[in-house]
Amino acid sequence: MTDHYNDPNSDRSEPAAGAPETGGSQAGSSYHYTGAQGSYGSGAQPGAGPYSAAGSYQAESAGGPIPEVRYSAVPPKPPRKKGKKIALVATLVSLGMICTIALSMVAGGMLVKHFALSGPSSSSVSQPQLEHLIINGTPAADDGSSAEVTGAGLTTTQIAAKAMSSVVGINLYSPQQVEKVGEASGIILDQNGYIITNAHVVADGYSPTVVLSDGTEAPATVVGYDTRTDLAVVKIDPSGLELVPAEFGDSDSLQLGDDVVAIGNANGYYNSLSKGVVSGLNREVSTNISIKLIQTDAAINPGNSGGALLNRYGQVVGINSSKLAGSEIDSMGFAIPINDAKPIIDSLINYGYVKDRVALGVTVVALNGTNGAMMGLPSQGLYITQISADSDLYAQGINRGDVLLTAGGVTLSKNSDLLKELENYKPGDTIELTVQKGTGETVTIHAKLHEMTSNS
Repeated sequence: MTDHYNDPNSDRSEPAAGAPETGGSQAGSSYHYTGAQGSYGSGAQPGAGPYSAAGSYQAESAGGPIPEVRYSAVPPKPPRKKGKKIALVATLVSLGMICTIALSMVAGGMLVKHFALSGPSSSSVSQPQLEHLIINGTPAADDGSSAEVTGAGLTTTQIAAKAMSSVVGINLYSPQQVEKVGEASGIILDQNGYIITNAHVVADGYSPTVVLSDGTEAPATVVGYDTRTDLAVVKIDPSGLELVPAEFGDSDSLQLGDDVVAIGNANGYYNSLSKGVVSGLNREVSTNISIKLIQTDAAINPGNSGGALLNRYGQVVGINSSKLAGSEIDSMGFAIPINDAKPIIDSLINYGYVKDRVALGVTVVALNGTNGAMMGLPSQGLYITQISADSDLYAQGINRGDVLLTAGGVTLSKNSDLLKELENYKPGDTIELTVQKGTGETVTIHAKLHEMTSNS
């Protein structure tokens, strides 16, 4: 069983009769990915902060309306000739990318799917649980590497020389088209041909081709992707190729003000580099994603999705993913910390999905004072719009139109409340849920959780 966020790549379902409307995007900020086309299901949590139901961030101002600000997954650069530009604007739900956790929620307008049953089963796994991504410590000064490391780190020129060959471009082709439909970036993980990128780059089903820093092209296959963390792994045949794996550093050691460098396929220009600083840490940019991001003012442009954010030692500490864009917003890019990405990437390579995540088997919408009052429902909670007949909730009499009030003793007011609580459980565990039935009766049940084996 799998739970996944409601996005263009997930199964769609009709909402329950009278279900709260998801609402349109308001003038505000949208979180946009910086890669290939695709738009992750939007849905912000109404009543859960300044986020609109359509995934837009509404900046608050005491003086009234403010100019539009959009969080957007920077769209991949379209082919320069006449290829369509893939607006890789993944309208991230209230805060960021679409992630798949044991319940894909659509906050306040975002459906949280918890019932997808597709995906590989653990019994089909043939690979052992191997560690693929190795995180290195701070290199010693003058450690004998090709670029001398001083206490202050490498120069920008030295970082470029060290890391440029480890970052690739990714061209996306539609099965029906010969021309490119989008461009993004990736990071070489190892000499076996594994390459890290973003889920929103590959989730739409386009065929990826990897372009190495020397211009060599190689077709790639998608190993696995996880929309909950916006991470993906593709693979190319390494035969005859000179692959230069990236060196990965400790993202937990980053501090505000640290110099960073972003490398990627910016706007279709391969081997592009920009420099900035760490502007923020532990940023939440989506109610549907568990990972908190690194904020930087290094330029993050369309096509940068999946590219590298490097520290002053030329080590990859982040995977560029998105930016905050708007008429009065500048230099607000976001990257996935490599320490948080590591277990996801290892699992995707080993299993094709993120192992040991749990699923409830429902799709929900977060309630607030407005949509709840219109229907005579609670002012907060997660309204069930669809439920899987295979879920334990269904077996215990829970139906569409019921409202999840608490999970594991935690009050549910937004998607992330449930997502975070479910992270404490393993497949086979039971969770205590308080549910308000459509009749108005409140019941407490103990539901068994299943493994989520899909990627959304």
